[in-house]
Amino acid sequence: MDVRRTAMVSSTVRDLAEHRDAVLQACLEVGVFPRMMEHLPASDAEAVCVSTEMVDQSELYIGVFAHRYGYVPPGATRSVTEMEYERAVQRCIPRLIFLMSDDYRGLRASDVETGAGAERLKALKSRLQTERVVRYFTSPEDLRANVVEALVKYMATAERTPSGSPAGSSDLNVSSLDSPRRLTPLDGHPVLAPPGGPPRLFTGGVHVSFTLAHNGEGKHSINLHAMELEAVRFTSGLRPEYAYELEGTSLIGAGIARPHVFTVMVFGNRVMPARWVIDSKLGTFREAKSANFFDTDDPRILTFPADGADIEEIKGTVMACEQGLYELRFVFHYSVAGVDRQRASEVAHVYSDE
Repeated sequence: MDVRRTAMVSSTVRDLAEHRDAVLQACLEVGVFPRMMEHLPASDAEAVCVSTEMVDQSELYIGVFAHRYGYVPPGATRSVTEMEYERAVQRCIPRLIFLMSDDYRGLRASDVETGAGAERLKALKSRLQTERVVRYFTSPEDLRANVVEALVKYMATAERTPSGSPAGSSDLNVSSLDSPRRLTPLDGHPVLAPPGGPPRLFTGGVHVSFTLAHNGEGKHSINLHAMELEAVRFTSGLRPEYAYELEGTSLIGAGIARPHVFTVMVFGNRVMPARWVIDSKLGTFREAKSANFFDTDDPRILTFPADGADIEEIKGTVMACEQGLYELRFVFHYSVAGVDRQRASEVAHVYSDE
């Protein structure tokens, strides 16, 4: 049965109308259905929900980036365009990235953003070039040709499943941070729900826990060799609307039998090496030597055999050590049959006024 592939086409709209049409034509040329938000006004309150749903309904993501950061909804810290990319990262679907070349001609002054938007765009582009292999385009026609080539290569090797991995293949299951009690507050610290802000804003830091397991499909073992905490964004300074007071010392946290327990401190965008608890009664710890939590003196790799029911529990505490608003996520790096993969958690929001 022929199953039509679908791709989310993400970019700013008003400055890239010709380019989005070029991507549309490229998709149709190779038999991929493009999902696009051409008729939704930038100010529409449903923009974020609709766009992320479109990413969820797509097999792959096509991102086109020029010189505008895009619309930032009231109370948000990221543009809709960046939220779409972040959603694709969370789903671990293939991401094809195209950046406007510095040699591009014919730019209008209105096509180039300045001020805070320009700084956010610079940071986003830096992240894109770090996480993915990007392609550069010099015209709408050049973009169309690049997209066609990338899609043909993708379709030659990809097997379609909603999760972005081959049907019936081995993969790593990671519990969602949206699940109940996976994110819990520090002792005595309130959880805020500021108007126009994230639905849950943890103060001072956050307790986090994950359950990791083989998905029970395929015949390959899984080797988890790296786990990192990434500061997606940090906005420094006190925010009066997020003011809070400590409420006491009630213990709140998810109880886990024989978990791997860590603590990690974050100073703005700088994540310190994680410390693993070896024996809490004796006060012994093991510290990672790099951003990889597992990079200790005795490097650890968690293995999940295909024919076993092994479940690993990881839990720990993230401490925010500088005033400001943090957006944090965990990234798991693992391999299946010699192929490296990665999976990212949902973003956790933390605010500290200390």
